[in-house]
Amino acid sequence: MSTLNNFLRLKKLSKVIVYGYCKPEDHTHHWIHNAFYRALAYMLDREFELVWLDNEHTKPVSFFENALILTNVNKGKVDVRLPVLSNSFYLVHNHKPAVMQPDKYQKALDNMHAITYEVYRGLPKDGYLAIKNEYAHFYSAEEKNAILTWGTDLLPEEIDKNIELVKSSSDEKRYNYSFVGSIWESNQDAFHDFVSAVANKGKHVHQFGSLIKDPDTVTSWAALVSEKRNVDLEENQAIIRSSELAPAIQGYKQLYNTDDIGNYIPCRIFKNISYGAMGVTNNMSVHRVLNQKTIYDSNVSVMVDKAEAWLLTDNKIADIVDLMQLVKAEHTYINRIESLITCLSRLEAQTDQSDAQQMVQKAAQKAMHYNKLSFYAKSFKYKLKRFKRRYSKRS
Repeated sequence: MSTLNNFLRLKKLSKVIVYGYCKPEDHTHHWIHNAFYRALAYMLDREFELVWLDNEHTKPVSFFENALILTNVNKGKVDVRLPVLSNSFYLVHNHKPAVMQPDKYQKALDNMHAITYEVYRGLPKDGYLAIKNEYAHFYSAEEKNAILTWGTDLLPEEIDKNIELVKSSSDEKRYNYSFVGSIWESNQDAFHDFVSAVANKGKHVHQFGSLIKDPDTVTSWAALVSEKRNVDLEENQAIIRSSELAPAIQGYKQLYNTDDIGNYIPCRIFKNISYGAMGVTNNMSVHRVLNQKTIYDSNVSVMVDKAEAWLLTDNKIADIVDLMQLVKAEHTYINRIESLITCLSRLEAQTDQSDAQQMVQKAAQKAMHYNKLSFYAKSFKYKLKRFKRRYSKRS
């Protein structure tokens, strides 16, 4: 945990700001930010302030000075009221790097005060290096960009508690199969095949989540029991531990690459394992990132066959605990924060201290507002739009 705190002290930063998606209804990325926030609260020494803000904030521009800021580039303009200052550092998640550019942060990127990152969706192009030789984690000094997987939202000590619960086998199995999440266009095809395979075993799938894109079709699946509601972290863990199996099913649209290239790895697999479930997946990339210790088959029906066979073995608890220990060691948001800070630090270390860069450092001390004109213009428009929205509700 020293990498983060040492970086903050070295750069004379006083706070860490998570910016955007404060409310669950804002975006599903709220849960990613929530996991970052929980990990940061666990990691930070007491001398550093930690806050979570969004475009509704009332802070002056000066509040954002001398800060490490995690934010996003996305079509919803989640960062419209976030100033980009020369004496702060930025970790910027780009949701769609193929179509969106982090133009707002370009000066910070040029001055080595920012790095972008994206979620792993397959092997990157040439020029990327492995981060700590981990599968599916890369960075490029030239692109000033990192590629990472997500992780579990639990902290190491919370995983330890779940390990003890698994070892004691204290949770009654109320569900055959469970799935906490949405059924929508990206996974409905594979989910249908999954439910059908479970039905052939005479069992049911319990799904928890309010978003079902095609409810008429989904609710016609006889083996599916949908509660159509969201659950909090505590209930999510209880559901997973009360299930015989909790596969992290992915839609075929998410698995468009060949296995040698790799595909998107969802946070659900890390969460479910850390909550106390055996890893079950139809994605080879998931199987590889977890050292091939999961139950895997690209054919969902065969995957269910393998999972049912595993239920009849005598080493189930040992298999689950082995995976839980792996996730605890390598796949928490503590790991992801440390990786991002390492990438940001390496970028600075690779640059020569030229006269131009020394001028940048002096400018940083003066807290230049890189996007001053656009910031105030967009901020005014946002405030005006918010005022009109509130006024229309009253009338």
